[in-house]
Amino acid sequence: MERKEHAPRAVASEETVRQGEGLSIRIARIQGQDDRDPRDVEERSFQFAVAVVQLLALLPANAPRHVVDRVTGLSTDIGADVAEAFNCHSKRTHLSRLESARRASRELGYWLRLLIGAELASPETIRPFLDEAHALHTMMTALCSAARQETESG
Repeated sequence: MERKEHAPRAVASEETVRQGEGLSIRIARIQGQDDRDPRDVEERSFQFAVAVVQLLALLPANAPRHVVDRVTGLSTDIGADVAEAFNCHSKRTHLSRLESARRASRELGYWLRLLIGAELASPETIRPFLDEAHALHTMMTALCSAARQETESG
């Protein structure tokens, strides 16, 4: 697999999403976003990780460290695995990294719901994060399917 250059596309607009508990998160909308274009998926997963880190900084000081660490790790792993997948030279590594990002995006949904269940954040605050984790999982599933077909075909 040849190495491709992935420069982020210009941001067409920015939207500020205001949630309960004084949380304000900027979500960059990428111009002409195509969920299968590696540049868009890579940038979207990076922006998601940034937003999650900002969210976690606003959690109560008594939030269990293990939960915070898992949410941080999973949200940042998604973007790191996507970046590695699109910058590797092996089809097998490409697929493996995409599958890893897919698993992380699915598992992240559990940990985000736990923040609600443990009353560390309101459902209104977490809903956009759950939605984006689900969207990323859907994208990773499509990318994995395409990569699997490419790997099997030669």
